[in-house]
Amino acid sequence: MIEPAFRTVIEPFRIHSVEPIVMTTVAQRRDAVRAAGFNLFQLRAQDVLIDLLTDSGTGAMSRDQWAAIQHGDESYAGSPSYFVFRDAVRELFPFEHILPTHQGRAAERILFTVLGGPGKVVLNNTHFDTTRTNIECTAEAVDLAIPAARAAGSDHPFKGNMDVAALPSLSTSGETLTNRGITDLEGENGERRTWRRARMELERRLRLLPLAAKTSTA
Repeated sequence: MIEPAFRTVIEPFRIHSVEPIVMTTVAQRRDAVRAAGFNLFQLRAQDVLIDLLTDSGTGAMSRDQWAAIQHGDESYAGSPSYFVFRDAVRELFPFEHILPTHQGRAAERILFTVLGGPGKVVLNNTHFDTTRTNIECTAEAVDLAIPAARAAGSDHPFKGNMDVAALPSLSTSGETLTNRGITDLEGENGERRTWRRARMELERRLRLLPLAAKTSTA
């Protein structure tokens, strides 16, 4: 038997439930955006056909995940769920003390009360909005994305790249560079291999920077 030249790809799961959405027209969407003053946070979720703003809590949960909710314990202290979480973290990281938070932005708030402070600068390609807010409570957040990152029409393979050449000038500005971050701006499937190579090269250049700065000032 001769197999066909193509294969049909199907998802290895069944969908048990669906959530209906409202199929809005272009005119309705324009009216909704105008009524919200062009502020996405003033839009009503039911008026949004395709949500490109929400980036968490939007995926479907598996059968086992729904079942695990029933095993959860809402105790304020000594919850079995905490010990499962703690053991998973300790398996990955050598941390003795673990402080769970409800969300990454809450963890950032705690982190930058320690790393931040007057006269300190935190660098990134482009800071996430809540990350910037947490940093700028005590320090300064600086974006160092390459120019192509701000060019919507550019087909640059890694718009998440950082302008490493600008780092030495900041290092000699008299301010303390307390931390460097990279916000993940991953492309579509076809771009991921290029993105990962570029990301690794950027990491290597950032790690070499302190040595280069030390050598240039010796």
